[in-house]
Amino acid sequence: PIRTTKEQLKDPYPENLHTACYYCISYYDEFEYDENCMCPCEITEREKVIDQDGKEELHYTAFFGGRDIDNSGWDTFCAHDDKMPKKATNITQMSIKIVDKMFTTDMYQPKVFRHHINVPE
Repeated sequence: PIRTTKEQLKDPYPENLHTACYYCISYYDEFEYDENCMCPCEITEREKVIDQDGKEELHYTAFFGGRDIDNSGWDTFCAHDDKMPKKATNITQMSIKIVDKMFTTDMYQPKVFRHHINVPE
């Protein structure tokens, strides 16, 4: 399961990682999954629910745009959409990813080899 902000106080993710949520605002102003729009988010709650087939799954509550969430470098349509909710509920685990924070991957380190390497076919 994805750790909530409270759980991360005791068992944090590494400094270079954070959670991001896929989201889209539907015509009815409800949260929907959209694989083309991802934004940093804080997972505040997790609950077990039973789906229509009787299977147990985890649903999350996420907070967008908190003061500790850095949206710089993210797609402005996704990260700064005026209709974006501050809080979304019933988010499934497939809508949440643990991703690298901007500019923390190896390619941004000083003196890194950044040239294309051709591999013969």
